[in-house]
Amino acid sequence: MNRNEDPYRPVVHWFSPLPPAATDIANYTARVLPFLAKVARVVLWTDAHQWDTVLERYAIVRNYSAKTLTVRALSNAAQAAGAPKGVPQANFFHIGNNWKFHWEPLCAVRRCPGIVVLHDVSFQYLLNDAILHHDLSLDQYLEMIRSWYGDDGCHRAKTAIENQTVTELHADIAGFELVVGSAHSVLTHGPFATRIFNERLPIPVNRLELPFSAGEEPYLERPRHGPLRLLQFGYLGTSRRVIEILEALAELRECIEFRFDIFGKIDPSFAFSIRQKTVETGLEERVRIRGFVPEQVLDAELRQAHLVFNLHVPSMSAASSSQLRIWKAGAASAATNVGWRSSLPKDTVFHVPAEPQQEKEAIQSIVRRLWADRSVSQSHQRAGRRRLIEQHHPRDYAQGIAELTKKSAGYAAKLILGEAFKRGIGINTELDRLQVNYRP
Repeated sequence: MNRNEDPYRPVVHWFSPLPPAATDIANYTARVLPFLAKVARVVLWTDAHQWDTVLERYAIVRNYSAKTLTVRALSNAAQAAGAPKGVPQANFFHIGNNWKFHWEPLCAVRRCPGIVVLHDVSFQYLLNDAILHHDLSLDQYLEMIRSWYGDDGCHRAKTAIENQTVTELHADIAGFELVVGSAHSVLTHGPFATRIFNERLPIPVNRLELPFSAGEEPYLERPRHGPLRLLQFGYLGTSRRVIEILEALAELRECIEFRFDIFGKIDPSFAFSIRQKTVETGLEERVRIRGFVPEQVLDAELRQAHLVFNLHVPSMSAASSSQLRIWKAGAASAATNVGWRSSLPKDTVFHVPAEPQQEKEAIQSIVRRLWADRSVSQSHQRAGRRRLIEQHHPRDYAQGIAELTKKSAGYAAKLILGEAFKRGIGINTELDRLQVNYRP
């Protein structure tokens, strides 16, 4: 042990997808881990059988199945991490909207109370996929929906599940109440999600700003001549407005020279739709689907982009790591004015309305302004990076996690007493209502 390390550092049990899993929540874990390891002993818990061994420089890694996870297993892992008896410990269960990566942590939190980290605001995709994979019965799902959203909400949810139109539920039947399990508190990122969770959840809601290292000052000299370089990246589906961006750009192709590069993980059927749209709009020579690339390649491309699209309708995430990456690169971005993005100061992003016609007009207006004067984005570039440095440093996030771990014992005690009281007088609790089917 380093002489400067506190022997009574808390133990953080971290249930999350790990690199190389194709989700940014795995990347988020990797970003915060070196800082977290300085203020806590970290045990990474994963249901995958492979992970990036670099993580083991900062934490011990344990494989788990929610079906067999026990408090004793957690205790043994803490001892393996060198924790003395009596140090504070807390379990952090990371829940996003992807069934593949987050169903197992969701099941685990129903066996071992802890802090649920809600990375999204709506979880209907997760719950829908759980039903499709027979991990959750439709009747159980609808029972929980009815308990939170009433008979009308239950009817709407049943119709959406049957017709596979769950996107229609994101705004007002988000379903986050169904995924907190036995959590004694919640952690989320940003004011938008914090407000919504505080209004609906009966347990404490904590907020930390999503962490992202700013790195070295990027070279900010974009090309002064030639085509505008437009870019989009991420895990792209219909909600990311790629088709709508293409339709807006098509009307500018005769008067503005541009190139639009699309990076990221794209479903093959959606990639086909994008290619079809480029042909239909006459943009096939200006649009390139580049696919998934290493982070350093993407960062280099962002540093050369005049504008990055970060549109999302409906908005489901608690905060946007894509936006933080854009700021890291010192790039300007167009961001939908809903959810977390709506809380961003106007000098850090170009806000775009969510209403389709206004969205189209805003996209075209921003591109026209940049074509007329490429310097109009420089203030956004500087302000965005400044906000990243001041509010999103992983060091501050790690310290917040350590403090939450120390507070965790008090949260847990209140939860246990409250549940015991309700059971003692015959009230069915939320912990009893949803029985999930654990994967073997």
